[in-house]
Order: sequence, then structure tokens, then C-alpha cells
Amino acid sequence: EIIMILRCGRVQMTRHLHRDSKTVCDEMIGPPDPVSNLRPIRFGRKHNETKNEVRLRLLRQEAQTFNQNFWKTHNQLFKDGRQSFIKDLLEKKYPNEKDKKTLSSDEMSVFYKQFMNDQWRNHLSYNVEWQKKNFKIIYLTGLVYLQNIFRSSR
Repeated sequence: EIIMILRCGRVQMTRHLHRDSKTVCDEMIGPPDPVSNLRPIRFGRKHNETKNEVRLRLLRQEAQTFNQNFWKTHNQLFKDGRQSFIKDLLEKKYPNEKDKKTLSSDEMSVFYKQFMNDQWRNHLSYNVEWQKKNFKIIYLTGLVYLQNIFRSSR
């Protein structure tokens, strides 16, 4: 198997050329999402995917979508909450300083602590679900690997 990594601007593409030369699998990695900060992946397909390879690819796509949705929502809540906190504290604590736009790290730590405490349950459920998805992916990856070994030894 030959692996080539091609970069074109901000997009990276990995091309796997397999020994049988009939199987080409392209995976493309795009630029980071502006809100979630995650890089989207376009998962490659083999021309002759087995049932388990299809299940694995679909599970990886599902995990990516799950991850993308969680971090997009989380980061938007964080950004909105931070802006609101800064605006409110500047109005309350510094009403006569109209040019002041930022707060000290000690003042911001109050927001960070409160935000993390408020989001604790969401993070916990996210982590549990993410681990379940990863274990399924690991299991299917091992299964596909073993199937490929036995298929190639025939």
C-alpha cells in the first residue's frame, strides 16, 4: 500500500493506492470550522467495500457529526456567555470608563468557572457518548483488519 498526502491550499488529501490498483480511497481534511474549531473530514470509500468497512465508514461519519455538533453548540454558548458577561460587568463595575473593553484575568476567571460548572453535565454525557462511539470504531477497525488479513491470505 502506498500512501500519498497531497496539500492544496488549506485542504489536505490522503490517497491510499492499494496493491490491486483497483482500490483507490481518498480522504480529504478541510480547514477548521470557525465555530467548532474542528477540521471536517470527507471519508474515502473503497470501490469494493465489505459490509463491515461500510459500517466502519458510516460510524466514523456519525462520530464526526456528533463531535462537530457538540463543539459547535458548546463554543457558541461559550462565546455568547463570555460577551454577555464582559458587557454586564463593564456596565456594573466600570460605568464611568466608556473606553474600557476588556476585563482582568481574575475577573474573567469568575465567568470561566461558572461556565464550566454549568456545562459539567453536558460534558459528562458528551464524554460517555464519545467513548462509546470510539470503542465501536476501534472494535470495527480490528474486525476489518482481521478480515483483510484473512482475505489477502487466500
